[in-house]
Amino acid sequence: MLDAFHAKHTIAGVIEGGSDAVAGEYYGADYWARMWAKAHGIPSITEFADWDRFGRWAGPKRNKEMIDKYDPEAVIAFPGGAGTANTIKQACAAGIDVTRWLMKIESERNGKPRRADNLQPGRIGTVADRGEGGERT
Repeated sequence: MLDAFHAKHTIAGVIEGGSDAVAGEYYGADYWARMWAKAHGIPSITEFADWDRFGRWAGPKRNKEMIDKYDPEAVIAFPGGAGTANTIKQACAAGIDVTRWLMKIESERNGKPRRADNLQPGRIGTVADRGEGGERT
């Protein structure tokens, strides 16, 4: 999926939240984005949340700091929970383009799809106005 996005919009760097450091053996989208960047020779940065210091607010605080510190042109969001939703909300509020990848999810009970989304990107949020030099205005 990142390959498809990269083919249309050059990914110059990956900034991710290091969720695998919190979840232990679970390796989520943050981990795989970092591995994709490494495999493609693209720089990546991991920004960890300080859960001990900020408790449940650590994730949203880290998400805002990533947006403020790195001023990304786009956010690519994969299926997730409250942390992903918070990142999308903050990115949209900052006028950052958000692409959300939707995947088919299988029901554990009967094997029938709960949602019939495909693997195509969907645009959500607002597109920031850009000046002649590409800067956000």
